[in-house]
Amino acid sequence: MRDVAVDLECSSEVTDIGSYDAVVIGARLCHGRWQRSTRRFLKQHRDDLLARDVAVFAPGPCGSGQEAYDRSWDRLIRLLRRLGWLDPVRIEVFSDRDLPGEVAGCPDGEQTRIAQWCRTLTVSMHLSDRETPHQRGIT
Repeated sequence: MRDVAVDLECSSEVTDIGSYDAVVIGARLCHGRWQRSTRRFLKQHRDDLLARDVAVFAPGPCGSGQEAYDRSWDRLIRLLRRLGWLDPVRIEVFSDRDLPGEVAGCPDGEQTRIAQWCRTLTVSMHLSDRETPHQRGIT
């Protein structure tokens, strides 16, 4: 597998994605919607996003549990269906405790799932020769 360079940017600060091979969008859902900055990013970069592989993840509730995960997953899928044009190669929901950084009330260091998911992105985004693992998709 080849090394992949990654830039981490806030969507409100991105002016051009034309030089990127792939894009990962990580955005919190609030009442079944993305934040305004994420919606603006999608609108401004629609053509460029359609021309490359895109992966999407959303932090879910810190409480976790299968029911909370399923609810967050369903909201993300409904949002992508409403959007209509974005067809991510990978989709995932992580509890807040899986994400790096300090989140009040959530234990630190439980980042295994997100790290594993990120390592498989090079496969899904055709940046590697390795076999693509199974991933839930939009149906």
